[in-house]
Amino acid sequence: MELIVHSGRKTDVITFEQKTNLLALLQARGYSVSARCGGNGTCGKCGVKLLSGALCGEEKAGVYLSCKAEIEADAEIEIYETAGGGLTDGAANAAVTDGEEGFGVALDLGTTTLAFALVRLKTGEILGKKSCLNPQGTYGADVISRIKAADEGNGAALAACVKEKVNETLSEFCAEHRLGGIKRLCVAANTTMLHLFVGADASGIGKAPFTPSFLQTQYMRGGDEGIDSEEVVLLPSAHSFVGSDAICGAYYTRAAERGACALLDIGTNGEIVLFSGGEIVCTSTAAGPALEGANIECGTGGVAGAIDSVKRENGAIVCTTVGGGAPSGICGSGLVDAVAVMLDEGVIDETGAFETGEKFDVAGGVYVSQKDVREFQLAKSAIAAGLSALLARAGTERLDTLLIAGGLGFYLDEKSARRTGLLEDVADKTEIVGNASLGGAAQCLCSAAALKACEALAQRASYIDLSADAVFMEKYMEKMYF
Repeated sequence: MELIVHSGRKTDVITFEQKTNLLALLQARGYSVSARCGGNGTCGKCGVKLLSGALCGEEKAGVYLSCKAEIEADAEIEIYETAGGGLTDGAANAAVTDGEEGFGVALDLGTTTLAFALVRLKTGEILGKKSCLNPQGTYGADVISRIKAADEGNGAALAACVKEKVNETLSEFCAEHRLGGIKRLCVAANTTMLHLFVGADASGIGKAPFTPSFLQTQYMRGGDEGIDSEEVVLLPSAHSFVGSDAICGAYYTRAAERGACALLDIGTNGEIVLFSGGEIVCTSTAAGPALEGANIECGTGGVAGAIDSVKRENGAIVCTTVGGGAPSGICGSGLVDAVAVMLDEGVIDETGAFETGEKFDVAGGVYVSQKDVREFQLAKSAIAAGLSALLARAGTERLDTLLIAGGLGFYLDEKSARRTGLLEDVADKTEIVGNASLGGAAQCLCSAAALKACEALAQRASYIDLSADAVFMEKYMEKMYF
């Protein structure tokens, strides 16, 4: 039996022998079909269009969710593979280097997005940047889904798909800049992503007592790992749920030198690192993937066509999209803006319920539904309550500086974030620092001293578990309201 697959300008024929799940068949072939819910049929992102033949599963306007569809006869479909977004802003040249010859690449290996920076090791100059969606998204939007996928026998596939994308990007850098090769790859990521990248056992992170296989810096030979770089360095993490992405971000922003200061990475894991009174405390709020476009009906990552800004001007909704093209969905920053507009116009009340209607039309068929508002409330309350609880644990009532990091943070409208309660007035100064994780990784790439400083930060940081924290639970329910 044959399945004909159309993807962009490419046509492929997949041969199969027995009834099988369509998403699994496509994944085995190497297609990056978004399945951020881990194949549970809830995110709605793995749709395929049936052109001929038959599929077993629920159909809507000729579209099937591939995770819930089975194929047992010849068929022809069209799929939509995910393309890369732009989350490299904020990473500046490394200020201090060891004067080493050659070229290296810093990688911020995010749950949703990979961001790369090509660096001249001798000078610290960033020669180029690239980003793309993490192909592991086909196995789920969050780290728990991916740990489960690895436990079910997909660990090698999870590692291979990222390594393939990394090698592809390294090759592009070398071709574009006429380089003979890459000397070193430095990787910053949350702890689970680091494990899955190299095929390490991540099962301990997914269950109590949440024990990782490693936290310290890992030095590897690229050839041993199937990576086209002489050396591979996995940067140090602080805890199972606070990885080297947060540590590199804290180092890059010099958060320890800013008085009472918190670094907040607004994303799926909601990592927070707080510096106060010479102490470093950190936590992870498990905000979920809504702010990165998952579990949102028209949601998408920061890809071309994603609505990243929504405003009401002269009585009309005005939007901008990534790349300036026609809207294809709405990403995190656009969702925050849209909810702020809905609040200002009385579309939703303080509980998040729609006053009238069932959805809010944004542009080009893209809308925000009641379910989307609830997903946003879960995410924003987790982040806001997490910061409140961490401040309470540290005995700090107010911050000198609040640093907003991450790809979403760079595009976030602070006014909209405050209107929705995602951010609150807890600091004298709020600063958007962009992809500080990538910036810190670039500095570690060029400087042994920078790497040692990150290791020291990771070792000093104390983790606060919010799962049974009374302040967090109280604030979580309170901050669900607008």
